[in-house]
Amino acid sequence: MSKVRISLIGIDGSGKSTHLSTLQHELHDRGLHCKYVNLRGEYFRFVSLPFLILCKLAGYEGKFVAKGQEHRTRHPNFGRQKKKINSLWSFLFLVDIYILALFRGYFSIRSDVILCDRCIIDSIVDLMASLRDDAIHRKGVGQFFLWLMKPDIVLLLDLNEEEALIRGRETPGLYYLSLRRPLYQKIALDLQIPTIDSSKPFSVVHEEILTYTEGIL
Repeated sequence: MSKVRISLIGIDGSGKSTHLSTLQHELHDRGLHCKYVNLRGEYFRFVSLPFLILCKLAGYEGKFVAKGQEHRTRHPNFGRQKKKINSLWSFLFLVDIYILALFRGYFSIRSDVILCDRCIIDSIVDLMASLRDDAIHRKGVGQFFLWLMKPDIVLLLDLNEEEALIRGRETPGLYYLSLRRPLYQKIALDLQIPTIDSSKPFSVVHEEILTYTEGIL
């Protein structure tokens, strides 16, 4: 079989990591060599680091309030009107995600299946939320990196924010989740990504995930 990349996307607490871990064990039992890759790259800075430092010095640091406390975002805040500089930051940030993918083996040729937790789509959603631009995936920068890095199978695990907050104890708060959930829903609709209701029992959700992989694996 040819190499297959599978990714589950969705807000924190929707069950992505748990289902991918379960899927990894199942595929291993089938005799397939699987590699688990996490591309959570909020804190990975390489190409974008000098630019990010300049932005902080210039006072463009992004912030939001959740649980009564002020949190710093991992992206600068230029405002919606500065389209060119937003595009430049989007490009630099996604280049770093590509470099991270190289380091962590996303493009490995030694594995039959790459299971990706937080793929390029999750990174684009982070950009959409931080820059207040829900069309990044339709612009040149977003389309290029989707073409370059989009997995073969992508499924959205959709879960309401309140339940996700209970499940994902490390999330910054309800505001953080509420900002991202509609963006995941929008990008799934635009890119024709199947959506699975993650509020269902674990076994039911996982069975749905398997139905989308049967034709390829």
